[in-house]
Amino acid sequence: MRKTLWGIDLGGTKAEGVVLDAENDFAVVINIVDPDVILLGGGVGNIDSLYTEGVEQAKKHIFNNRFDTIFLKPKLGDSAGVFGAAMLVL
Repeated sequence: MRKTLWGIDLGGTKAEGVVLDAENDFAVVINIVDPDVILLGGGVGNIDSLYTEGVEQAKKHIFNNRFDTIFLKPKLGDSAGVFGAAMLVL
């Protein structure tokens, strides 16, 4: 079985490549947009290692000497869409 960068066993699914490339994707966004905050939503926001090891790996690919971008977990978790739909009805 192949393991991802953080040792998460995904059993060879397509998600394996997504998780493996996450730190590089973070770096691309940070290098181009230079955001103050990145909010990881949906199911991806539930992967705790993206907030620690993923950020540390992304730092290796940042062009700037400073790294001030903050990574936040959504307060509503992966249910934000459900809350939004409910608010439309109210």
